[in-house]
Amino acid sequence: MDLDMNILRQIVGKLKNELIPLGSILIYSSEKIPHGYLPCDGRKLSKKAYTELYNLIGGRWGETNDSFFLPDLQGQFIRGWDKDGDEDPERAFGSFQKDAFQGHGHETEHIKGSTSYSGSHTHTVYKEEHGGGMGTIFYSLNHEDNCFSDSCKKGTANIQSNGSHCHNFELNINISSPSNSTYGLVRCATETRPKNVALIFCIKVK
Repeated sequence: MDLDMNILRQIVGKLKNELIPLGSILIYSSEKIPHGYLPCDGRKLSKKAYTELYNLIGGRWGETNDSFFLPDLQGQFIRGWDKDGDEDPERAFGSFQKDAFQGHGHETEHIKGSTSYSGSHTHTVYKEEHGGGMGTIFYSLNHEDNCFSDSCKKGTANIQSNGSHCHNFELNINISSPSNSTYGLVRCATETRPKNVALIFCIKVK
């Protein structure tokens, strides 16, 4: 029995739609987009020309009176929609999410330092009498062991105590480029990203 070509096309078309439904997004390994697909680059499509696709995705990624937009997946990673919000809460289907880095802290070693602590103390001065009987008195910081004359050992006096004290000092810390002896130089960029390969996301439109 000969098959009607129109019936055959309908069967093939139905099988194609069942295998790869309209609106499916594929990752394609060539810049040449396959027939029936368009790149997910945010382009504007006519509602009249792509009625079935519009009825399926609507204006989720924007629309006008006569047109609607495809999702723009250029430079994006796709994350599974968490409908229940257990892992990725407060997200609407198809919503965009900016890059982020998990909040964290770093352990540091706290090192204290100070100058030698002298405590409360005084300095002794020694009294000398000079002047040939004129009674002139001098006070000297000479140590007693260095006083060789009797007039150098007439007594001692103490300078007023400065009290218990220490001295402040400034600590300079130089921070070098971020690196680690185990993992090597840290790569810094304007975003947080894993290793990746650039391919094209394509959406089935026909």
